[in-house]
Amino acid sequence: MNDLPNVENNQSMKKVFSRIGLAYFIMLALDVLFSRLIGVYFHKAGITDPNSWLTYLSSMIPLWGIGFPVCLLILKGIQKISPEEHNIKAFNLVKTYLSLTAVMILGNIIGIITSSIVGKIAGGNLTNTTMNMISEQELLPSFLFAVIFGPIMEELAFRKVLLDCAGKYSKKYAIILSGIMFGLFHLNLFQFFYAAALGMVFAYIYLSSGKIRYTICL
Repeated sequence: MNDLPNVENNQSMKKVFSRIGLAYFIMLALDVLFSRLIGVYFHKAGITDPNSWLTYLSSMIPLWGIGFPVCLLILKGIQKISPEEHNIKAFNLVKTYLSLTAVMILGNIIGIITSSIVGKIAGGNLTNTTMNMISEQELLPSFLFAVIFGPIMEELAFRKVLLDCAGKYSKKYAIILSGIMFGLFHLNLFQFFYAAALGMVFAYIYLSSGKIRYTICL
């Protein structure tokens, strides 16, 4: 579809993009709300040091068990069109993987510098709470939830679902939206820049290939 939509399509695009924004905002709000409620319950129950399985479940259930289903319900009325499927050669996937590594390193550096500047302005030190939490957990649950389950769900939510809703209006804007929302959902400056950049690259790959398995594997 042409990335220069006419007036009618532009109005439809604004409505759809606004609905997408609302759906993912509610998804995030529910995640934060129920995570806080679980934290309050742990405190009252005297659970001060939950094991790794409980830690991951208490963070995954609010987002993927509550927030994401509600998000899907809000997006239910939007017509979803998957991109045409095309194969990507193995050599090109390897090149993409190497490029993604460079993007992650650069984005991480930008995130660290930005967080340091913001921390100094605010008079404190910002910490990468997500990475700190993962580093303290056991290997098996970390592998299952942080390496397998989490990334698969992220690709389904921020590439498959989002782009099937938005890609038909403007691939360019859909790619930008996918990346920025993916970055914002990480909820910290350390991860925002590289997550947003990776999200845009993954969005481009999915819209070009029509196959979500490529971005999941990467």
